[in-house]
Amino acid sequence: MKIRQPSHVQPTYSNFTVLDSRRGEVILNLCFAEGDAQSSSATVVHKVVLQTANFARLVQLGQELIEADAVRYGDLP
Repeated sequence: MKIRQPSHVQPTYSNFTVLDSRRGEVILNLCFAEGDAQSSSATVVHKVVLQTANFARLVQLGQELIEADAVRYGDLP
């Protein structure tokens, strides 16, 4: 499958994710948090809705990437 990436699509940094679900779907709320333990706030920077089967595949591929990364760079801290 050819995948196009339009030039206007830019990466956005997310430092944590909040997951939710409804029938047949998983919702990923990609967030950016800032501040310290006393005063922190977060903003949802992207909301992604996936079919449950697609999310399961994402989890599988993510695990494979984590394992490959550990082989190359060592275990996560």
